[in-house]
Amino acid sequence: MLACCQQASVCLLSAADGPKSRRVIRPLATSRRPLLPPTSAIDAVPALARGDRKKDAVREFVLERLLNGQYRFGDKILVKQIAEQTGASRQPIMAALGDLRADGFVHITAQVGCEVIAPSMREIGDFFLMFGRLEGLLAELAASRRQPAEVVTLRSINAEILSLSSRKQNSATHYRDLNHRFHGMVYAAARSPTMHARQVVNWVMSDVLICQTCGFLPNLKGAGRQHEAIIDAIDAGSADQARMAGEAHIQAVARLVSRP
Repeated sequence: MLACCQQASVCLLSAADGPKSRRVIRPLATSRRPLLPPTSAIDAVPALARGDRKKDAVREFVLERLLNGQYRFGDKILVKQIAEQTGASRQPIMAALGDLRADGFVHITAQVGCEVIAPSMREIGDFFLMFGRLEGLLAELAASRRQPAEVVTLRSINAEILSLSSRKQNSATHYRDLNHRFHGMVYAAARSPTMHARQVVNWVMSDVLICQTCGFLPNLKGAGRQHEAIIDAIDAGSADQARMAGEAHIQAVARLVSRP
């Protein structure tokens, strides 16, 4: 089921649209800490595990550049350049790019190469529609399956989000980290591992779309208030309210990303 969902996400972001539905999206460059360990750390991995570790490291390397604007929508991704920057060989690089293609982040064309997706506004809207529906379903399940301690944790994390100031340095990075913790707790409370795993991939795609367009700060305070509605519904055991609050939260993000 998960594999099918992953293929669906690829189709979602690579479907052909008419030319009128597309516009040029100017990425927003943000400063974020690197996720790739130093080459020496990669080389220190035991031989039996080194291939997968290098593949995962290259995948994070590419994603980080999508998140900080070094790779922009439509940019070419050169295997030779990645090899020079990471010290990885062609095999783990191609494996990492294959994983990124399966999750919808890049296109790979035989005899042409690899490039970052360049989604239209329609495709972005479709993605957030799918993303929001699954978010609502996970919130709905969390309302009927959560433990009291999980609600306490959700309130604690959201209090940290509400305390962030958009004027402070690294607020966007802190918000992103806290936001992942918040939604990760909602998914854990839903107790549906398959949907949880799928939505984690969707969250990375959402982060890429946000970083390439509006950035995280415009929704900083709005997200905290939207989280409160989700928490209150989960705490009350109101599945319908939780679903609607979860979907509304994602659609609020979609409106910011789609803003001209």
